[in-house]
Amino acid sequence: MANPQQLLTQGMTWHQRGDLLKAEQFYSKVLSIQPKHPDALHLRGLILHQQGDHQQAIKLIGKAIKINSTLAEMHNNLGEAYRAIGKLTDAQSCYRKALNIRANFPEAINNLGLVLDNKGLAEQAIKNFKLAIKMKTNYVDARVNLAGSLKAQGDFSAALSCCDEVLAIQPDCLAGYSIKGLIHYDTGQLEQSIKFLKQALNISPNDAQINNNIGVALRDMGDLKEAIKYYLQAVNTNPNHAEALNNLGVALKELGQYQDASISFNKALAIKPSYPQAHFNQAGVLAKMGASAEAVKSYRQALLLKPDYQEARCELIHELRDNCDWAEVDKLTRQLIKSVTTSTDNVYPFTFLCLSTTAQQQLQCAKNWANKQEAQATKISATLNFKFDKKNKSILRIGYISADFHEHATAYLISELFELHDRKNVEIFGYSCGPQKQGEAHQRIATACDHFIDISDLPHVEAAKIIHQDGIDILVDLKGYTQGARAEILALRPAPIQVNYLGYPGTMGADFIDYLITDKVVVPTEDSNNFSEQLVYMPDCYQVNDRKRKISETLPTRVECGLADDVFVFCCLNTPYKITSEIFSVWMRVLLKVENSVLWLMASTVQGEKNLRKEAKDRGIDPERIIFAIKLPLDQHLARFKLGDLFLDTFPVTAHTTASDALWAGVPVLTCLGDSFVSRVAASILTTANFPELIEFSLQGYENRAIALANRKEELLQIRNRIENLKQVSPLFDTPAFTQTLEIGYAKIWQNFIKNTPPTLIDLSDI
Repeated sequence: MANPQQLLTQGMTWHQRGDLLKAEQFYSKVLSIQPKHPDALHLRGLILHQQGDHQQAIKLIGKAIKINSTLAEMHNNLGEAYRAIGKLTDAQSCYRKALNIRANFPEAINNLGLVLDNKGLAEQAIKNFKLAIKMKTNYVDARVNLAGSLKAQGDFSAALSCCDEVLAIQPDCLAGYSIKGLIHYDTGQLEQSIKFLKQALNISPNDAQINNNIGVALRDMGDLKEAIKYYLQAVNTNPNHAEALNNLGVALKELGQYQDASISFNKALAIKPSYPQAHFNQAGVLAKMGASAEAVKSYRQALLLKPDYQEARCELIHELRDNCDWAEVDKLTRQLIKSVTTSTDNVYPFTFLCLSTTAQQQLQCAKNWANKQEAQATKISATLNFKFDKKNKSILRIGYISADFHEHATAYLISELFELHDRKNVEIFGYSCGPQKQGEAHQRIATACDHFIDISDLPHVEAAKIIHQDGIDILVDLKGYTQGARAEILALRPAPIQVNYLGYPGTMGADFIDYLITDKVVVPTEDSNNFSEQLVYMPDCYQVNDRKRKISETLPTRVECGLADDVFVFCCLNTPYKITSEIFSVWMRVLLKVENSVLWLMASTVQGEKNLRKEAKDRGIDPERIIFAIKLPLDQHLARFKLGDLFLDTFPVTAHTTASDALWAGVPVLTCLGDSFVSRVAASILTTANFPELIEFSLQGYENRAIALANRKEELLQIRNRIENLKQVSPLFDTPAFTQTLEIGYAKIWQNFIKNTPPTLIDLSDI
C-alpha cells in the first residue's frame, strides 16, 4: 500500500507547479487511505477554493481544522474562502485565529487588511499592509494592496511611490502599472493614465478590465473612435463584461450610432439587470430613436434602482415635458432643486434652467457641472502649458466653436454676422465640433469664415492644441451646455479670453469662461451676481439676426395647414418641451373666451399630441381646436407663420429664435417676462423691436392681453403693420450695426487682457 505521506508530498509538488488536477488526484488517494488526514483535507479544500468552489472548500478546510487546529495556514486559507463569498466577519475571525497561532504571519496580516479595507476601515487596513511589508520586504501583493488603499484614500503621491516600489521588485507586475494608470486618471492626467494602462496591457493583452479602463480614459479625452476599439477588445475577451458593454454603448451614442448603442446597452442589461447607468443610457438612446414611452420606462427603472440618481431624474423630466406629460413634473422638479441646492450632484444645466428654477439655482447647478470638468482639465492644462501674448493687435483672431454649423437655429441667426465681420478688425475662425451635415447653412458659414476647421473627430486635447496653435485671441462658445457641446475643450484654456454667447441662455458657472454677451433685459444689472461670467452688455437685444433669411414665395393656404379660413389662429411654434401645464391652462382659458379660435402648435411626438388633446378636453376645449404643424424647411416654415394671427409665447422658457422668426414673418408675439435669462429673451426681442405693449409681467396679464388682442382686430392690425416696417427701421434686424458694436466689445475685452485688468463688466449701451 502506498505511503500517505509520500502521496501527499507528490500532490504538493504538482500543486506548487500549478497542476491542480494532478495534485487533486494525489490528495484524493491520501483521503481514500486516511479519510481524516488533516493536511490532505486542507490542501484538497485549497484546490476547491482556487477552482472557485468556495463553499466546498470551507467544508473541507473546516474538517481539517477540527482534526488539527494548530496550523495557522489552515485558518488563513479558510479565511480566504470566506472572503471569496463575501463573509467578511467569518474571514476576519479566521485571520485573527491564524495570527494568534503565529503572530509573524505576513500573508494573514495582509489578508486581514483586505477585509478591513472592504469594511471601510481604511486606516486599519493600511496599518496591516505596512506591517506585512515590514515583515516581508519583497511582499508584492501587500505593496499592491497598500497602493490601492492609499489611492482610494486620495493619497495619490504615496500610492504612486508604492507602485514604483512594486515595479522595482517585480518589473512585470500587472497591478503595479494598472494602479499607476488609474491614479493618473483620478488626478486628470489622462495621457499618463493611458500610457501606464497600455504598459499593463502589454503584460496581459487580453485583460478585459484594462482594455475597458483605457477606453474610459480615451473617451474622456474625446477620442471616441479609439475608445470604441478598446471597449470592443474588452467585450471580445469577456463577453459578460457589463461595464465595458455599457461604455461601448455610450461612445456609440455620442457618435450618433443609436441602434448599435441600444444593442450594446441591452447586452449589458441582460448580464446585469440591476445596472442603473445602463438603464439611464438606454433611455437616452431610445429617446433619440423616437421611442419615448420606452425611454420613460428606462429612466424610471434607473431611478428605482438608484433613487438619488439625479441625472436620471433630470432627463426623465425632460422626456416627460417633451411628451407634454405633466403629472409628475412639479414633484420631480422640487426633488431636483433640492438636490442642486443641498449637494454637489451633477444635474444637466440646460434641462435644469428650462424648469421653474431661479437664476441663483441655475448658477449653482452650472457650478456643480463645471467643477467636474475643471477638476479633470486642471492637470491636463498644466502639461499643455499654453502661453499667450499680451500685446496690441490691429486684427484680433476670433474663434467661434459650435456643433451647430448646419440647419439649426444657431446657424440661422449667426450666419450673416460671420459675413459682416470687418476683416480690418478681426480674422474669423470657425471650429465645427459636431456632425458635418452638408447643406446650405453649413456651406454658407464655412464660406463666410476665413478659416473653417472640422474638429468633430478630434479628442479634446488635440482640438485645444489646434485652437491654441491658430493663435486665437478670443474664443466664443456658441453651445454652452446644450446638446453636442464640447465645454471640455474650453476647460483646457486654448485661448486667453473665452466667451459664452448665443447658444446657451444662462451662466456656465465656469472659471474657464470669462465673459457673457448679453443685454440689460435678459440680465438686469442687479442680477449680475447670478452669473459667473463678467457681462458684456449690448445696447439692444443680445441675439443677432440674419437679414438674408428667405421666406418662401409659395405661401401655403390655411386649409393646406389644417386651419379654417374663418378662425382666429393663436399659434406657438416653439418646441413642445417648452409647454408647461400652467401655460397650457392659460391658453385653454383664452380659447374658451375667444370664440371661433384655434391653437396652432408645433408637432410633438405621437404621445405628446395625444396628451395635449387630452389636456385640452380636460379643460373644456374641443381637442379638434388644437392643430399641429409639421416640420418644414426654414423658408417654408417662415412662410406659413403668416397664417397665424397672434403668437402666444411659452413660459418660463420663452421663444428665442422662434420669436425673431415670427416677427421676421410679420406675426405679433405676446410674451410674459420672467425672472431668469431663459424667461426674458422674447421680452428682449420685443423691447428692441419697440413693442412694449406685447410684454406682460404676470400670466394673468398675459391671459387678459391675449383675449383683448383677439377681440380688438383694429389694434392687432396696427401692430402687424408696424411689424412690416421692422426690417427697415429696427435695430433688431440691423445686423451691420450689431456686428460693429460686437467688434468694439471684442476690442475692449482684449484691452482689459493686455492691461492685466481682470475681466470686468463692459457696457456698450452708449456706443
